[in-house]
Amino acid sequence: MRMESEAESAINAAADTVVNGEAANVRLPAGSYRVLSQLNIKNGQCLIGDGVGNTNLLINTDFDPDAPGVVFFSGREQLGPCIRDINFSFTQPLTQSSRAAFKTLTQGCTATSGCKYPPAINLGDSNRFKISNIRVSNGWDGIIHDAVTFTSGSGGFVIENIEMGTLNIGMNLDDIRDGGFVDNFHLFNYGFGAATPLYSVYEDGDTICARFGRFDGTQVNNIRCFIGKMEMTADFTFGQFSNLKLDSAQATLSVAGSVAGLGLQISGLAKSVANTDCAINFTDQVSTVDISGFVVTNAAAAPTSSSLICVNATGAKISMVSGSARLVKTDARLATVTSGSLYMRGAAINFVGGPWTTPVISVGSSGRLVFQDNNFLVASTADVGAVTFASDSNLNMVSGNNWNGWKVGLLFAGASCFGNGSG
Repeated sequence: MRMESEAESAINAAADTVVNGEAANVRLPAGSYRVLSQLNIKNGQCLIGDGVGNTNLLINTDFDPDAPGVVFFSGREQLGPCIRDINFSFTQPLTQSSRAAFKTLTQGCTATSGCKYPPAINLGDSNRFKISNIRVSNGWDGIIHDAVTFTSGSGGFVIENIEMGTLNIGMNLDDIRDGGFVDNFHLFNYGFGAATPLYSVYEDGDTICARFGRFDGTQVNNIRCFIGKMEMTADFTFGQFSNLKLDSAQATLSVAGSVAGLGLQISGLAKSVANTDCAINFTDQVSTVDISGFVVTNAAAAPTSSSLICVNATGAKISMVSGSARLVKTDARLATVTSGSLYMRGAAINFVGGPWTTPVISVGSSGRLVFQDNNFLVASTADVGAVTFASDSNLNMVSGNNWNGWKVGLLFAGASCFGNGSG
């Protein structure tokens, strides 16, 4: 494989070529290309490599500190920019174990401090772009849309088959006004092994797999976050997700926004080894969330009295249908509903260990719960309510459940426990 030094000049010169009135595609044969400043890919143009194992863009501390990204997209409407079959390889110190030590290029990052590089791909003001078969190794940020700087909005795009190895944010999509499509996105420690000190930065709890802001109707399929968090900000509007895998304790889901009616729809949600409070968290401006087909598990390391699922959003309507929960920590909850409503139906709830000392679900005085047709797979050996309510409300409903000896606890004045058997 050949090495091209300072390849950006030749690549940008090729990108400026016009054929029959249109920008020409740029092909990068198998090889390693050192890049010192941004590569500009324009409307209707594609940067094409020979595969992530063959065509490598090399970025080190000599990269232009003022560049908005390694690849920068521009152009809108019918023919957006395109990139495919390329690996981005950033230089990072495998011996650095502290996120606080990392610096930007402007701050003078070094080969030993760790670098907060510009993103691998900056979407600029483009729409209808296509990104496919890309790997990012040792990056800081991956695919980024900066909705503060570029305010035209985006949409109509395709992002597919992405292997993302970043320490800060893998993918940030915001101000998506016209839908789009994301398929097969995987955040993983590409470029550094689990035995390296750098892995400590990746797993410190601050790595974000994907963040979504305004998101009008985009479809996201097959996204796996290994260690990194997934966030829907308060600006999130509505979108459909399928096969969302939150793998490891640090891979959490935070939803702070969704619009009424359409909202957030998730078909297939898996969360493993939750050991933090509110690993699946609904807060702030959340309105409507529908989840079907879920598998959630907490861990023995979960904090005492913590909850795997938290609902704390006034007016929220969270629906979780047809799934399973495996609870390992005997003094931790499956869910707490502080405000808003949780509707859970058709869940198989399994327990490891015991006796249980904490309710499985706790409903606060401003929360509401509809709990129907759920099955407790292990009999209770403790006098603790499976579901407890802090106040009386005709909006709470508990029916058709197989309690297997568990109880329902009513904590308000004059109430008592009931529910042995089914009910």
